[in-house]
Amino acid sequence: MDAAGPSWSAEDAQIGRARAALERSLGPELLAALDDYLDARSLRMREPDAPERRRWLTIPEASIELGCSEAALRKRLDRGWLPRHRLGGRLYVDRLELDRRLEQGAE
Repeated sequence: MDAAGPSWSAEDAQIGRARAALERSLGPELLAALDDYLDARSLRMREPDAPERRRWLTIPEASIELGCSEAALRKRLDRGWLPRHRLGGRLYVDRLELDRRLEQGAE
């Protein structure tokens, strides 16, 4: 930091404006909760072998793990590429089965 203070990039300014708009819309308490959630998600994404990884993934989460669209994952599930599990009307993929399948490298 120089004597004039920190330098702000255009991206920093845009983030600041977006954060201010979110705080006006959501309120400070909900925005703080959102910050906490995003921090936790970003830590989990940076540390893929962290023990807090959940075993059961939703279709959107599993598609992110695979690097494909949700539609592509659903087609794979329909073909039996990976077992799916239903609970309370929602579909889940077992992370252990997904990891095993990825290790096999088979499509």
